[in-house]
Amino acid sequence: MIELLGKTRLCKAARRVLRLMIRHGVERRTEDFAHAMVSYSRAGKLRSAMRVLNLMQKEGRDPDLIICNATVHVLVVANRLEKAERFVDRMERIGISPDATTFNCLIKGLCELHRLDDALETIRQMPFKGSPPDRISYSTVTFNMLIHGLSKHGHGEEALLLLRESEEKGFRIDKVGYSSVVHSFCKEGRMEEAREVVREMFSKGCIPDVVTYSAVINGYCRIGKIDQARRMLRQMHRQGCRPNVVTYTSFLTGLCRVGSSMEAREMLHRSEQDWWTPTGVTYSAVLHGLRREGSCPRPAS
Repeated sequence: MIELLGKTRLCKAARRVLRLMIRHGVERRTEDFAHAMVSYSRAGKLRSAMRVLNLMQKEGRDPDLIICNATVHVLVVANRLEKAERFVDRMERIGISPDATTFNCLIKGLCELHRLDDALETIRQMPFKGSPPDRISYSTVTFNMLIHGLSKHGHGEEALLLLRESEEKGFRIDKVGYSSVVHSFCKEGRMEEAREVVREMFSKGCIPDVVTYSAVINGYCRIGKIDQARRMLRQMHRQGCRPNVVTYTSFLTGLCRVGSSMEAREMLHRSEQDWWTPTGVTYSAVLHGLRREGSCPRPAS
C-alpha cells in the first residue's frame, strides 16, 4: 500500500499508513519511510518529507542506502542541489557509499541548473567512488540524461562526443538521446550535422521517430530550405512514420516563409484527409503568409 502511495501526491495517506503500521504491530522498514518521503516530495512538501527522515532516526534506526537515496531525490526535486551534495558527502563520512541511483539524482539536478561541466565530472568520478557502470541505470539513465542536458543547452558537439564515447564503452543510447542531439544541431542551423546523426541512427538500427523527423523538418524550414524539408516529409511517409501537427505546422510555416502560402493553404485543406488537426498556430501562420502575399480573401463589404 505505502509503495503505491509513494508514486502519488497522497502524502497524508502515506503518513497515516506509517502510523497504522505501529498500531497493528507491523515493523516499519526503511523502504516504508522512503516511500512516504517521496510522496511528500511529489506534493511539494520538502519540510514534511525531511520530518519523515527525522522520525525514522528518532526511532533509533540507522539510515541506509535506500533512505539516503530517497533523501537525495527529495532535495534535488526541491531544487536544493547544494544540500543534496552535502548530504552525499555526509553519507560517505558515515560509511554509506553512494550508488548509481545517488549519482543519477545529482546529475539530473546539475543538468537542470545548466552545470554541465560538473555533471560530466560527476560521471567521470563515479567509478572512483565505488560505483562502476551499471548497464541499466548507468547507461540508459545517466548517459541519456547528460546527452539530453548538453543538447538542450546548445552543446550539440559535446553531446555527440559523449554519445559516441558511451557507445564505445558498450552502452546503448536510445532514440531520445539521438533526437536530443539532432534537435540541438537543427536549432543552430547545422543541418548537415543533424542529417549525419540521423543517418547514424539508421545504421545502428535506431529508427528515427516523429520527434526526430519534426526537428529536422523544422530546421530546414527555418533556414529556407523547403525542398530538403519536403524530402524529409516524404521519407517519413516511406518509413511508416506519420507526421503530427507539429511536423505539419513547421512545414506549412516554412512554405509561407518562402512565398508558397497557396500550397500551405492546400495542405491545410487536406488536413482531415491526412489525419491531422491544425491548431490556432497553424491557421495563424498560413493566414499571415497569405496576407503577406496578397492572397488572403477580403471580407465582403
